[in-house]
Amino acid sequence: MSTQQFRVGDHVRAVIIGTIASHDDIERPGHLCIRNGTGDYRSPERAGRFSCVLLDDPHVTVELLAPAEWPPRPGDTWEHDGEPWFAVDRPLYDHPCTRMINHRGMEWPGELDDLLQSKPGDWTLIHRAASLTEDGE
Repeated sequence: MSTQQFRVGDHVRAVIIGTIASHDDIERPGHLCIRNGTGDYRSPERAGRFSCVLLDDPHVTVELLAPAEWPPRPGDTWEHDGEPWFAVDRPLYDHPCTRMINHRGMEWPGELDDLLQSKPGDWTLIHRAASLTEDGE
């Protein structure tokens, strides 16, 4: 039995080794139909449902990229690898943009999704100020 634990809303990267792309992929650009040893995920009885995978399947690897509270909001404090990161509002070309700055003042130069690719997992929300909508005011 797997010891991995995930919460609803967690951002993960899942890899399933041995999947086979269906010929229908060519006819449906933007879609990937897969088939593996656990069945055909295109079958009518599975249509419109979430496909579940066994975490202890040796062909499945799931990596936590970020917790359900992701993405950061301005004013948040996050921790990654024991270091605090602060979410700040830094407009980019007159468009709102949230950036992450570490405790040494170094700003992550890319988008938040790029940050997850470079520094996945182990992100913990330390502090988030309650918004007016969360307080019901």
